[in-house]
Amino acid sequence: MRFCKLTITNFRSIGPEGLEITFSKDRNLAAVIGPNASGKTNIVSALGIVLGMYPFSRFSPEPSDVHMSDPEGELLIELHLSPPITEHDVYRKEFEIAGFRYRVRRYKSGERKGSFHSEHYCFDSGGKDLLKPVRIYRQKGKAADAVDNRPRPVAVGDQAWKVGHLFYLDPPTLERFFDKTTGWSPLGRLFEIYRDDFQADHNVYRADKDTELTSREALQKFSARLADILRTPKLAEIEDKLSSRVAEYLGATSDQPLRVEFSLPSHRELFERWVTLQVSEHKGVPPLPIERLGSGYRALLRLAVLETLLDFQEDERTFVLLVEEPEAYLHVHLKRYFYLMLRRLAERGHQVIYTTHSPQFVDLAEAHEIIRLHRRLGESTVADQIAETTHLDFRRVKRKIAYLGNEELAFANYAILTEGQDDQAVLQELLARKGINPDVHSISVINCGGAGQIKDYVQLCSGLGINFYVVHDQDDQSKTEIKKRNEEIEAAVRSADPIYPSIHTYSPTLEAAMGTEKEHNNIDHLLELLADKDFADISRAYPDLVKPVVEFAATRGMV
Repeated sequence: MRFCKLTITNFRSIGPEGLEITFSKDRNLAAVIGPNASGKTNIVSALGIVLGMYPFSRFSPEPSDVHMSDPEGELLIELHLSPPITEHDVYRKEFEIAGFRYRVRRYKSGERKGSFHSEHYCFDSGGKDLLKPVRIYRQKGKAADAVDNRPRPVAVGDQAWKVGHLFYLDPPTLERFFDKTTGWSPLGRLFEIYRDDFQADHNVYRADKDTELTSREALQKFSARLADILRTPKLAEIEDKLSSRVAEYLGATSDQPLRVEFSLPSHRELFERWVTLQVSEHKGVPPLPIERLGSGYRALLRLAVLETLLDFQEDERTFVLLVEEPEAYLHVHLKRYFYLMLRRLAERGHQVIYTTHSPQFVDLAEAHEIIRLHRRLGESTVADQIAETTHLDFRRVKRKIAYLGNEELAFANYAILTEGQDDQAVLQELLARKGINPDVHSISVINCGGAGQIKDYVQLCSGLGINFYVVHDQDDQSKTEIKKRNEEIEAAVRSADPIYPSIHTYSPTLEAAMGTEKEHNNIDHLLELLADKDFADISRAYPDLVKPVVEFAATRGMV
């Protein structure tokens, strides 16, 4: 079971024109990225709401949940499934559930005019609400053979569990993650596995050499003894006085016995409430309960719980994990490990959708998994994705991409694409001396690892809506392969159809623009030529060198 498509209309930062996200046909992993306030949480929340999963099962729409609090706006969330869920009605007639829909509208008339009315139903392959007879019974006042088989909408709440075990994880709810009593958290599910096994007869407790009980029976007897031990004469005296006073207040008579008692733990309460998760780092050191550990420690335990749950999962139902900022509180190496764990989950058939600000959770070799959001203040959220038909050759150079740290590109508002480390270093220096702070403007100067890779990076930027600018050397165009390479780069830029000028070619090389030639320690050599000159001095000394920076800054409003 995979998610196929998510459409959202009039939900918080998403306007009436709507937003559509498609999920890859052969991938179960999706990374939602974008600047702060771009709408990432709204995407995950919409998924949680339409699936009816905890804690979104308690969602009650408010005016602020409708885009711009529009009183006429209709909030609509639709999740399409692939393949559909096959089900049967009460007559054993087969039907298919193509997806789930959550709709919020306002009553137009009557006593409830203006208040919200929500619908949470399944829909068929034609997009219509599924209507099926859900029960058969004799109608009052009708003949004996009369039945009520009127079609009723198929509620998502009765069907969503078939998608898989639904879990939502986010940094503010690390504490809720460890709430084992709800069954809604991964730890709760792990605890259920233990609790179900505890009831089995194969768990045996030997009270002494002659007495053997099941663990279940032993716990019941022990809890009864514990209650007897706790109920001291002083406790009974306190209870008697409380009972007599309350009875007096209420005017109760002797034949109306009223009893006030302290609740002592039953065997089930002992089992469910007092078996808790705790950590002891050294032998002899008292253990600390999970709620007293720091956020970083809890993040480690969360990771351990997820992996352990996978080890014990026996049924065929998959997981659906909605994770917000999985990188929170984790050291850099554990970020990479957590990402690999999420990828392993997806490869095993589980659906994983997460939001992130961390390059460690993005793989450009799997660019089709990236969903990039954009939003200007006061405007609606827009989503960009790489089309399934777009071929990118990043897998071939996956190690090089990781080594270069180019995953940062996916998070940039602007990207300057260069062919190598020499160009990258010089252009970064020119930006700084012109007074342009790349971090303030969210600019990534990318070493593409060779001019031959630039066209793929152009396609990536175009697909994800990243404003790019290409800078490369023309080199010797008398060589057929060089000429072909340059033509491919130019074609890729034209195909992207950028709004602004987006390519500059040094003729023939960056070094020539600086009046020098490539040397062994070329970066140091080029930076020494710039010395301590300011941008005006560099412009006078090397007018051809600064042209791309001047054009980039002027056309992007950074002058």
